[in-house]
Amino acid sequence: MGHQKQYNLFFAAEIGIVLVLLAAVVVTVNGETHTECGVAQTAFGMCVPYVMGQDPHLSVQCCQGVQSVRSLASTPRSHKDICQCLRLLMLSLGNIDSVRAAALSSQCGASTSVIPTTLSFDCTKLA
Repeated sequence: MGHQKQYNLFFAAEIGIVLVLLAAVVVTVNGETHTECGVAQTAFGMCVPYVMGQDPHLSVQCCQGVQSVRSLASTPRSHKDICQCLRLLMLSLGNIDSVRAAALSSQCGASTSVIPTTLSFDCTKLA
């Protein structure tokens, strides 16, 4: 019985961490919701637990967010701006799993280079 209680507490703590991270995303984008950056951050918000390694499974909502981010980046300038916006979001969150971030577009069937794959990703080099 003691092991079951420990497992339940551990699981509750993990859920709590994910909720705190999602709340941080909401707070981060609250003032920018009507800009392309705010829309991109909100759409990408569903991927935050996955790219941070908190959620082991890629969600349908995350892939929908990746598709939305891809459709926002319609010009070379918007590619760079949205990439930088998402990179700043990732920097504010801290540690990301670069392997997961790099695989998002292919796993979601949305060919795009606008999603940064590391915290040091250089968005200025996007075409």
